[in-house]
Amino acid sequence: MKLLPIPLSPLNPPAPLGIWGSDLLWRYPPAPPSPLADLKTQLPPQLNTDPRIWGREEVAVFLRFCEREFDLPKFDLDLFQMNGKALCVLTKNDLAERSPGAGDVLHNVLQMLA
Repeated sequence: MKLLPIPLSPLNPPAPLGIWGSDLLWRYPPAPPSPLADLKTQLPPQLNTDPRIWGREEVAVFLRFCEREFDLPKFDLDLFQMNGKALCVLTKNDLAERSPGAGDVLHNVLQMLA
């Protein structure tokens, strides 16, 4: 027995949607949370979210926070006796020289905050 293909129409044809249809919100999931927003909320409370206005004490607090948060080796704080603006000016190579194995992480975190 042979079956002939018969085109079937849907029971309820879809209504044409505009670009900004109200059901558009239901079709697409919300955007994932920004890692930057997550990082800024996890900073110690005494740190401002803008590293360029930190003093020497805040730079030390930030470095200790990064050690714990990202499981980095201990920093020699004598190499980081500077304010936040000077810390932000350091290049990736400068940070790698001052903190081997952690310079790239510090650079990326500072880039996200600044």
